[in-house]
Amino acid sequence: MVITGFSLKDAFATRQFWLIFVMFMFFSMSANTIMVHLVPHLIDLGISATIAATVLVGLNVAGVLVELESEPGDKLGTKGSLRLRT
Repeated sequence: MVITGFSLKDAFATRQFWLIFVMFMFFSMSANTIMVHLVPHLIDLGISATIAATVLVGLNVAGVLVELESEPGDKLGTKGSLRLRT
């Protein structure tokens, strides 16, 4: 999809662009902070290091699968995406 009439330079000049940018930055920082400290926290709770690392891998694999599904979901729409899952 090509959007006309609004350049990247124009976007940099808007308050909305910077608000979304800052919100995304804080979300990313908080999500990464949780992921970095997840394995040590699980180990402190008494879970073995292998299981704790497996939990982290599982969360990352789930994130990748969501990203891979979002592209066909955008192209197929809601009904097509639901058909793809079943």
